[in-house]
Amino acid sequence: AVEQDPKQAPATTVTLSNDDDVDSDGNGHRLSALLKSSTGNSVELWGDPHVSIMIDGKAENFDVGYGPVTFTASSGRTIAWDTYPPGHAMQYVLDNFKVGSVAVSTHDKKAEKDLATNLTDADIRELADFLRKAKSPMNVAFKVPQTEVQQSK
Repeated sequence: AVEQDPKQAPATTVTLSNDDDVDSDGNGHRLSALLKSSTGNSVELWGDPHVSIMIDGKAENFDVGYGPVTFTASSGRTIAWDTYPPGHAMQYVLDNFKVGSVAVSTHDKKAEKDLATNLTDADIRELADFLRKAKSPMNVAFKVPQTEVQQSK
């Protein structure tokens, strides 16, 4: 076994879970994708689409637009999702969510929990910042915010 240098901070892990089950209020399906760091930080996209962020114990909730989105963190790791299109019976609702090669679907009625990803806590924080800048009504197409990383490419 390789021992970790005690001077180095322990590596964080980030898992991906989705919830296709009935929510805690019995109101139907949450249709979500939750990224959760071993530090307790998290970002969840759910419904049509809503965002719930928990960073350093501070909770935030807001909406973002619909459509396909790909976010690339400064680490080069990608997170992508899509929603059902306008006019579909489930228009704007989160459909698929992918981190690298790890993917979940919100319509397959499989509640997959704690799937390992290659993300770090830093990636989660960057995604949270990206989503904060993209706040918008859910019935408009997602508009990718400009970031320093995107502008430097």
